[in-house]
Amino acid sequence: MLANYIIVLICSHAAPIQHASICDRDHRKTPFLRIVFGLCCLLGLTDLKGGCLDATCEAELFERSQAVAKVEVITRESFIDSDDTIATRYQLRRIENYKGEVPTEFEIISAGGKLEHECHLRSDFLDLQPNQKYALMLHQDEQGRWTAPGMMALNAPDGCEQTCQYLHNGACGSRPQHATVAATTADVGFDTANSGVPSSKVTTTGYLETSGQPTRFTACDGNEPIRYLVDVNVSQLPSGMNVNAALAAVREALNVWSSVSSLKFVYDGTESFGSAASSISVYDKRLRIQLHDPFGAVSGSILGIGGGVFRTASSSYTGGTISGQGFQERLYGYVVMENVTNQSSLQNADKFKHVLTHELGHALGLAHSSEDPNEADTILKNATMYFLASNSGAVINAYDSDRIQFGYPAAQTPPTAVNRVISAITTHSSYGALPTNMLGVNRIRLRSYDRQGDVASATIVELANTGAGTFSINGNDLVFTPSDFYNNGRLSDAQIQQGYYYDYADVVFNDGIHQSRPIRYTVIALNSDSTPSDGLPDNWMTDHFGATTVGAIGRDRHPDSDPDGDGLSNRLEFCLNSNPKNPQSGPIAVSFVASSRKLNFRPQRFAPYYIESSNNLQSGSWALSRVSTMDQDATDISVDFSSDPASTMRFFRVGTDF
Repeated sequence: MLANYIIVLICSHAAPIQHASICDRDHRKTPFLRIVFGLCCLLGLTDLKGGCLDATCEAELFERSQAVAKVEVITRESFIDSDDTIATRYQLRRIENYKGEVPTEFEIISAGGKLEHECHLRSDFLDLQPNQKYALMLHQDEQGRWTAPGMMALNAPDGCEQTCQYLHNGACGSRPQHATVAATTADVGFDTANSGVPSSKVTTTGYLETSGQPTRFTACDGNEPIRYLVDVNVSQLPSGMNVNAALAAVREALNVWSSVSSLKFVYDGTESFGSAASSISVYDKRLRIQLHDPFGAVSGSILGIGGGVFRTASSSYTGGTISGQGFQERLYGYVVMENVTNQSSLQNADKFKHVLTHELGHALGLAHSSEDPNEADTILKNATMYFLASNSGAVINAYDSDRIQFGYPAAQTPPTAVNRVISAITTHSSYGALPTNMLGVNRIRLRSYDRQGDVASATIVELANTGAGTFSINGNDLVFTPSDFYNNGRLSDAQIQQGYYYDYADVVFNDGIHQSRPIRYTVIALNSDSTPSDGLPDNWMTDHFGATTVGAIGRDRHPDSDPDGDGLSNRLEFCLNSNPKNPQSGPIAVSFVASSRKLNFRPQRFAPYYIESSNNLQSGSWALSRVSTMDQDATDISVDFSSDPASTMRFFRVGTDF
């Protein structure tokens, strides 16, 4: 594998020193003009509850409710709401009123749900099943619409006289044991043989799930931080807390999760979101933290909500496989805190921080440890992810630590890689055969990365099956073998960015413990070559040199020549989609901004870049720090090292390969 590097020396409070110039390569290829529109969500939506209630007894929650009734679910339907997010509509038939009056038949809409390929996980989601009966604590808004918090939806089948009596009495005393919260999976937790931490009483993994599949962010696998924005209103903060103190509270809450896991966070600033954070559908893999509720996203007695969105595939786990458990990738996450003017208990700064920490747990993927107000297990009851809030501040206990490490392991992170493109070359049998073992000629090196430097094996998990060719893994290389003599040309950059392809293979990397998310290798060109021994297609040779033949070694158009003197051979220029006659088209200039600790460089689009670092430039001291790629036009890659431990001196180099 050929590689050129730029090396930058970083000294504390010193300007960067550029030691060399970089050049390297890429791979671009195309498809049978298909486009990937999205992944199919084949999973049923269950157990999507959360939020955080004040630590009060159910009698107080009963008292706060405008109505309490036993209902039967007639229909359930998910749809796109007016804020462009998924909501779920229930048609209900009232069976019995325990408090107040509700109509014989009425409608409830709960934010969240599943629609086609997309799932909106929201911590206060009301998950009711058709033809089942529930006891609901209900609230009615100014428009007359009824709502109910999911955490207080009790199963109420026929014959539950104890539950009926309990509610007739105003939810006084202890809830009958069989009156479980709807859709929970009590006592079916994860394997705790080694941890000693009890199982979640809510889901099998302790994460928000759809039919047993939890979700997680994947940025930390590549040592990248999750970026977050904050929307803050001084009038809705605890008494005496200003904006700076609120931002410090956010950092404190995030730090308790990152201190025991692989998670890292970087602050992107404050912003007025203009809508509820829960209704912003921007798949940018960021956290949006709204420290007030200007748009009424939080209802009832709930102190805050957290959630996010994911898509799921039929044959793979888009968020990787952690210790045998498949995850879907979370596309973004959010937190909305209730207004302190609506919930006076949030005036207590420690409770405010506790609820914030709890809702961030939901935004990162965690479910409740338990939703039983009479929970007997002290580890579950004292967990930050217990459904009732406390005044404990930004802290977590053994349960919280154990569960966040399950999805974001600190000591053994899963492997990762960047999506790649392949500019395939085809030839006719009458012209001879293409080189079979030459990198860059329908062959690219499979290279993964984890933070421990483990070597990962690769497996193809899904193929497009377009008929354009076949994929295979040969040693450490992915090989594409065209099925015919095609000349379809290279897709445009816009088409590539939008997901068009001629063919593709999804590959996962396994380090012996975890498995990466599927990494997509996309054929974006099918170029014909009448002189296959050189491995440079006719159209590229004609465009740049006015001929299809390469000539002898030393001629400008030979694959190993470098006519523009930029350090890149013609073959590398082809793989990078750069200009072999323009010395400015291929090399990249690397800079380092000491004040923000960001490494910046202008890449070639769709090329993989490997950022390595060393503290002393000694042989064998270089370690892979990041893997990046860029699909935006004329945009720098900016690698943020601000969340990494600072060092007195550090060298960086950037390379790319095919």
